[in-house]
Amino acid sequence: MHIYQCSDLETIAAEAESAIVGITESWASNKLLHGELQLNGYTCYRKYRPAETASRGGGVLLYVKDSLDHREFTQFDGENN
Repeated sequence: MHIYQCSDLETIAAEAESAIVGITESWASNKLLHGELQLNGYTCYRKYRPAETASRGGGVLLYVKDSLDHREFTQFDGENN
């Protein structure tokens, strides 16, 4: 996701009254600051493609509305998951 598209995504999520927003193939990396991917009113959970992977792409972003009771579940946060 390009940084300039975050405001567009925020507008779409608000207009659709989305509780959860998922983005695949985000191409985001750990080089981005967390705030650069943040949407107002949502908590962002992110998983990147491993840095040692030669190809580009991948990555998942999951936005959960702050008004929902949620937490990150990392039990399956392994290499093969």
